[in-house]
Amino acid sequence: MDDGREENDLFDLFSDRRTIRILHETDHEPRSVQELADVCNASEPTLYRHVNTLLEYDLLQQETEIDTQGNHYTVYTNNIRSATIEISPASDEVHVDLTYRDSVDQFKRLWEEMKHDS
Repeated sequence: MDDGREENDLFDLFSDRRTIRILHETDHEPRSVQELADVCNASEPTLYRHVNTLLEYDLLQQETEIDTQGNHYTVYTNNIRSATIEISPASDEVHVDLTYRDSVDQFKRLWEEMKHDS
């Protein structure tokens, strides 16, 4: 994908309140599409399309969890620490700088989940 086009696409994604809500909801604990659909007041098919787009741009990570009955289901976690959007009116360019979570961030989140579950 063209870099300029990708940055414009990212800008459009971050302009959508649903993106911000999904990233917020998945920041501290993994969420299923059903949970996200409930908090975003949207249908599951709509949320699946949106989540798939966020996965495509590496803004979310996909994980499989197993419940107490042994059923498998997919949950999503926020994959970015921050996003900075810079708009240059003189050149009509958009620059999006993403800072991804590193392994330390991911370990801290996992540790907090383990403490919470015990």
